[in-house]
Amino acid sequence: MKIIIDRFDGKKKYESTYELTSAEIESKTLLGVLLLIKQTKDVSLNFTASCRSAICGACAVRVNGHSYLACDTKMKDLLKEYDNPDTIRISPLNNFRVVSDLVVDWEPSVENLRKIRPAIVAKDEFSEDKGCVQTQVEFDRISG
Repeated sequence: MKIIIDRFDGKKKYESTYELTSAEIESKTLLGVLLLIKQTKDVSLNFTASCRSAICGACAVRVNGHSYLACDTKMKDLLKEYDNPDTIRISPLNNFRVVSDLVVDWEPSVENLRKIRPAIVAKDEFSEDKGCVQTQVEFDRISG
């Protein structure tokens, strides 16, 4: 199988092509394949991964134009989804500034989250002694 990875070195865009056998990829996740390429074919390949539990989103990439979490995407399922192609293309996420290869700059998105404060914030009168009492009306507003 041929894997084409869209890359960026800080100045120019280019692509690299890697050949892997079915045996090398069939039991791996997409992240496992990226790690295999980095460890055995090209140590200069850059990508991000963190939790490996499909929680953080750090490993998100595009495959053939569609977004996937690399840690949660099994290659056998991915290949089946695309009718067992001879080639797949892995690219960085859209709408993010590319730092290097598949690494994108998450900071603008994180900053937007900080601005909107999407988490539940404790009342000012919260204390370790009293806790944080929530009225039924407040609970209903949050729980929908």
